[in-house]
Amino acid sequence: MLQRNSKIDRSFINSLRSKLRILEREMDFRLKDETVCCGVTLPQCHIILELAEKKESTVKELSETFGLDKSTLSRTIDSMVETGYINRAENKEDRRFFKLSLTRMGIDKAAYINSRCNKYYEQVLSDIPEEKRKMIFESITILNEIMVNLRNCCTTESGKCGV
Repeated sequence: MLQRNSKIDRSFINSLRSKLRILEREMDFRLKDETVCCGVTLPQCHIILELAEKKESTVKELSETFGLDKSTLSRTIDSMVETGYINRAENKEDRRFFKLSLTRMGIDKAAYINSRCNKYYEQVLSDIPEEKRKMIFESITILNEIMVNLRNCCTTESGKCGV
């Protein structure tokens, strides 16, 4: 985990938040466009892509990944099992949990979503000088790690996260 640095200038924080709001809006527009064209909801899209990456998971694991309660996630997964995107198989190690994986239809949907997203991000990255791409990737990685850690910290029993 990264160590906290000295106090950060309030004007820098406000500027950063402004830039992040623009990024959030653009990501939101992009995600809505991707899911509409792909015929799935945003939560379904995230589940499909997560299962495509992990190959299999459980509701509990996905719930932790997405920061959603298991009952909300279970309803979405139930609908995805019914539509044929997800297989739900008994977990031989622990019968309380089902193993989730993509069906052939789910794998095809993930490939389609990834193909469309890759084309879009290829366009975005082509306008960024090659030497800056790694820096952007590293910065996003650091932000992701810290934000996930803060979210997980805030959901612990103490509820304290330094905010």
